[in-house]
Amino acid sequence: WKGPESLSDCRDTLEGIDILDSVSKGIQTVKIADSGYYEITAIGADGGSSGSEAGVGAEVKSIFNLNKGDLIKVAVGQAGQDGDAVGGGGGGGTFVFKGNDLMLAAGGGGGAAGRPFNGISHVVNG
Repeated sequence: WKGPESLSDCRDTLEGIDILDSVSKGIQTVKIADSGYYEITAIGADGGSSGSEAGVGAEVKSIFNLNKGDLIKVAVGQAGQDGDAVGGGGGGGTFVFKGNDLMLAAGGGGGAAGRPFNGISHVVNG
């Protein structure tokens, strides 16, 4: 699964909050409207389930002094794919940058464990 590809996709998810400047290849850019202190929160995506509980994405936040016109880029982690006997996929991390400087990073949750096997359960053709 890949992230949103258009500004309208992101705005739909944000339920009318109009802070995004652009979206390119799933990276969302916010242009700071006024100088000041901003609390920014990043949340990693949850892992995929598989009959057992998956890990929850981390949440990190901090306060930053930003200037009018600063561009903040956000790569939002996507949820891990639900699995079956082999387990769920891990969730993606969320990363916030100002220019090339990493501001925040929140790890994604681990995928759920698969079911235990008794004997051979899969045959792989090579």
